[in-house]
Amino acid sequence: MLKRSLLSLSFVALTIFGGFAQQLEDKTVLTIGDNAITAGEFMRVYNKNLNLVADAEQRKVDNYLDLYIDYKLKVAEAYDMGLDQTEAHKTEYRKYKHKLATTYMNVGEVTDGLMKEAFKRQQEEIRARHIVISVTADDLPQDTLAAYNKAVKLRQEIIDGKRDFENAARQFSGDPSAADTGGDLGWFSVFKMVYPFETVAYNTPVGEISEIVRTQFGYHFIEVLDRRLVAKQVTVAHIMISPKQDDPNFDAEARINELYGNIQQGASFEDLARQYSDDKNTAQDGGKLSRFGPGMLNAENFERAAFSLENPGDMSKPLQTDFGWHIIKLLERHEYPTFEEVEPRLKQKVQQAQRLDFIKAMSIQELKARYNVTTPDHVVPFFADFLTDSIKTKTWKYTDSLNPAMKTEIFNLNGTSFTYDDFARFIEERQRKSARKGTTYGAAKTFYSEFELATIRDFFKDNLDKEDQGFANIVQEYKEGLLIFDLMESEIWGKVRKDSTGLEAFYNDQIENYQYKPRVVGLVASTPNESVAKKVRKALKKGATLAELQAQFNTENETQVIFSQGTYAAGHRLLPEAYKLATGVSKVYNKAGQFTVIRTDELLAPTAIPLETIRGRVMGDYQAALESTFMERLKKKFKVKIDQAVLKEIKAQL
Repeated sequence: MLKRSLLSLSFVALTIFGGFAQQLEDKTVLTIGDNAITAGEFMRVYNKNLNLVADAEQRKVDNYLDLYIDYKLKVAEAYDMGLDQTEAHKTEYRKYKHKLATTYMNVGEVTDGLMKEAFKRQQEEIRARHIVISVTADDLPQDTLAAYNKAVKLRQEIIDGKRDFENAARQFSGDPSAADTGGDLGWFSVFKMVYPFETVAYNTPVGEISEIVRTQFGYHFIEVLDRRLVAKQVTVAHIMISPKQDDPNFDAEARINELYGNIQQGASFEDLARQYSDDKNTAQDGGKLSRFGPGMLNAENFERAAFSLENPGDMSKPLQTDFGWHIIKLLERHEYPTFEEVEPRLKQKVQQAQRLDFIKAMSIQELKARYNVTTPDHVVPFFADFLTDSIKTKTWKYTDSLNPAMKTEIFNLNGTSFTYDDFARFIEERQRKSARKGTTYGAAKTFYSEFELATIRDFFKDNLDKEDQGFANIVQEYKEGLLIFDLMESEIWGKVRKDSTGLEAFYNDQIENYQYKPRVVGLVASTPNESVAKKVRKALKKGATLAELQAQFNTENETQVIFSQGTYAAGHRLLPEAYKLATGVSKVYNKAGQFTVIRTDELLAPTAIPLETIRGRVMGDYQAALESTFMERLKKKFKVKIDQAVLKEIKAQL
């Protein structure tokens, strides 16, 4: 009895507090102009964005509320300006809404399966050759059947030894490269071929010929020649020297060779990377790059050099890429990544290309079942006759909309009827974006598949916000973000870019904030050998020129000293931290085994930095000033009212 009473009390308590929470969510905490914002909406946004706010102060409810008010003021102004009614906004918003709705379709299980399949395949490369008998979507059923039978016959003749695969490929394959390659595709891995082809290749043992597979190119059969494991991922560091656009006399290859020679003599790779590497994203970390595997970098020869290094600490010779000259040092070889490590990248990949078609095919079946749609058999035959040969040149005009037959219903989605007329208009618009069609039958068949898919999916996407509140919240947030972007472009960013007079006036008014640090004009000499550094210092004090120094300390086969001549501000990475700007020849500084001497030819006092040199920085400051003024204007235009009592309740619950 006691247990039952406690349970009853618990239920009552939950009911009371649940009702309390519900009442709080419905209360208005903030009013901006005529727009009332409930406590529920504010708490939802606050909790959602809490982990994205790095500043602990901004996580406080009062401080976050200030940011939220600024956000909503901009939204109010955007609506007031009618930015939500522009065609550009409507198009962009619908595009995003449709893209997001795709993730709500019942394809999660399909996507998970494809990711796991791709994860397994990405660890192996296949070398194969193929023969394709070309078929297009325009071909009539009898032509498609003839192509299939030809592929079956040719495959069997090769299996029976009556034909050689390579010669048959040169003679019969529809692949334009087959005449030269004999159908050999070389090595490939996951995502390199269209999905149906890839699947058959991975499912065929080495030395065997696959069954026939259909792709958009025709009917293929594949002979798998070999398989191998792909190279494991590596972590490397690099030093990169790029050509200097402002110094045509700078020789990037000569500098990388100097650095390579220094490292060979014992200089620290990491210290030289910090001092000299032009890859600013990695220099401060000793040149360390994020781990990568085959195909993950946009520099094939860089990858080859990195994978060829066998042991941690091994270093490549200088090599050139499109980005400049590099020296690569192997830091670590990794085991194959786990599924969890590559899952985000795999998800993005499987939702592209042919796999997306597979996902679409699955999702369309779910949606057709959802809306009780069946594919009628009368549409394609009617339109095969209704279309004219002009469809082959993408110039077909729909001029028979008054024909009573065009009112024939194809399917109905929750009371919305789609007819022959809708399909005809779809064809007229779609033909310009599609491949040329060889027959009216092929056109009708292809376009109907596209029409059915596009219509049902678009209907689902357009109406999902009416069915799912979570989805509605997300797209509303995106809509507001898009409006704010358009507002800021119109009122702030565009003006900053175009208002050169205002920018110059702002720069002159704030000139004290745009001053050079004290600088030196001179020569910096760096070497891993302390005795050599002392000899360099002695030569500098005697007035040796750069050419004389290079001749004395560096030869064609050995670089003892790296010389850099130019203008350097206090704190420049080539200057030792303890160095105090002064004329003359400095003492020898030792930093982590790198010995440096500076000859200062001239001291430059702080002066104004020319606007053109720091235009980006000044534009950022100018933008911040304009935005501050803009926000003050909005606060005067829209009355902001905060219900402190409701805010107190929110704080208690959060």
